Amino acid sequence: MKPFFYLFLIIFSCLACQAPEKLLEAGKYDLILKRAGKIARRKETVSYKWAIASEEAFLQANEKDSVFIEMNEKEDDISSWKAAYYTARKINRRQERLKKVLPIKTDNGFTASFRFTDAITKMAQAKKQIGFIYYQLAMRQMSAARQGSKRAALTSIQLLDSALIWQPDLKRAYTLREEAIDSAKVRVAIYVDTDDNVNFPTEIFKEIFRMKLPTIYKKYLFLQFNPSNTRDIDYFLFIKPLYVHVGAEEEYSSTTCYSKEIVTGHKTEKEWNDKDSCWVTKTIEIRETVHATVTEYEQNKDADMAIDVSVEDVEYYHIYAQKKICAYDNFYNKYSELSGDDRAVDCFIWEGSMDFFPSDWSMKKNLCHYMANRLACYILKYNWWFD
Repeated sequence: MKPFFYLFLIIFSCLACQAPEKLLEAGKYDLILKRAGKIARRKETVSYKWAIASEEAFLQANEKDSVFIEMNEKEDDISSWKAAYYTARKINRRQERLKKVLPIKTDNGFTASFRFTDAITKMAQAKKQIGFIYYQLAMRQMSAARQGSKRAALTSIQLLDSALIWQPDLKRAYTLREEAIDSAKVRVAIYVDTDDNVNFPTEIFKEIFRMKLPTIYKKYLFLQFNPSNTRDIDYFLFIKPLYVHVGAEEEYSSTTCYSKEIVTGHKTEKEWNDKDSCWVTKTIEIRETVHATVTEYEQNKDADMAIDVSVEDVEYYHIYAQKKICAYDNFYNKYSELSGDDRAVDCFIWEGSMDFFPSDWSMKKNLCHYMANRLACYILKYNWWFD
């Protein structure tokens, strides 16, 4: 086994000596620099082939990436500048890795030389351009936001946040962002009509909205219940109960009777056997008919309600949307009672237990919870506030 292992090492060494030329032909420039760096870290000198190959690979790799950067800079859009930035960062990382293994020397006194480029300046230039383009896009959105578009204001905020990630010192972006935040704020006055049958607890709505609405809504959508001052209100949301119904407590029962003959014991009797002319002991089963009655009960109580929701403009009372939303709550329980001898019943009987019917107030409260969830989903699906 060992001779084959040594033969494999010799063949691998021979192939390794030819590897730099083949890797150059294949354009594997970074792989050449990586392998040359590993050799330089292990030994004080490297082979002349690896030194020459690392020089050529470094030159070709940087030149190829620099051409790619120049091409993308001419396009002058966000995706092109991002491509230029990440390529410049690639050049910078390549140069930083190479600096850690320099100098690369050979046995005959040759030292490989490398011409480094200013990749950091290219990266800074790309970041500046990306931030500026994001800022310009935000400015365009703000033109629509100043005309009253809340969605444009939100888009502008997102674009400005991206701009500040790439260019944190862009002071104009901070000023514009403050204006966008003020333009994106939506104040909605929610008015709930109540009557004797239904009274919506506003705390339930507030809690459900707090859990359901995402961060962006919590940040810019201000829902006010029954405000007295409507000076700064952007929209009205009217909730009008159409009906609320709580059904009666219903309990249904059905009775099934079971009868069965079973063996309850055994007894012995002696009788004369004429054939064998002897007394024979005979075992006789004792049978008895048993009876059982199973009564099954079903408890049921349901409730449902409907509201009419309308969204109206403050100034002209234009109805943006109107929808009927329904909610439903149901109490259901099933149990059974068995009387008599349970041995008469072969099938499975669900026993369960009797439950107390919920009160009308409790079911109305459940309806309010469900209705608040439906209303929150409706707000998320049809958000006129940010259109």
